[in-house]
Amino acid sequence: MTGVQTCALPIYLLASLVEQDTTVPWELIVVDNGSTDGSGAVAGAFLAAHQGSSLVRTAVVRFDDVIGYASPRNEGVRSASAPLLAFCDADDTVATGWLDAIVAALSLHPLVGSSIEVMGSGEPSSVVVPTTFGIPVVHTCGLGCTRVLFDSLGGFDPAFDAGGEDVDFSIRARLVQGV
Repeated sequence: MTGVQTCALPIYLLASLVEQDTTVPWELIVVDNGSTDGSGAVAGAFLAAHQGSSLVRTAVVRFDDVIGYASPRNEGVRSASAPLLAFCDADDTVATGWLDAIVAALSLHPLVGSSIEVMGSGEPSSVVVPTTFGIPVVHTCGLGCTRVLFDSLGGFDPAFDAGGEDVDFSIRARLVQGV
């Protein structure tokens, strides 16, 4: 399993990721997307100090080619080796069972989304599945997919480096792969 993190670096996200209560061997890839404040070094030091028994590999990948979303996420996936992929955003935290839930769901479906709770709302927003053009979509704040699906779609479309890469990915998964 691979978790790919892009954008700015809040340590609370990394802390929630390394605290996953799982026996699934997994790797955590952080994509440093053009930071100038030393975020990559901070991430590397944090991850080196927090290796877990099931967290078998961590990496900080520097990607300055394109500042955005789709291209850096694709770079993170290229540096990963796992057959399952899980994505979250820099402003997220995840529950301790997040990874196990995504792995379990991916055993049944090639594309899944975790429930999300907007800060302070106390209610999961997954009660209503978001749709675009009538097609259910998954946002990268909790997107899980198989590498087979990811590769068959060519990853996230770099035309969406300014955002919307997750919605586009979900729509292509439905229209191209029937997912």
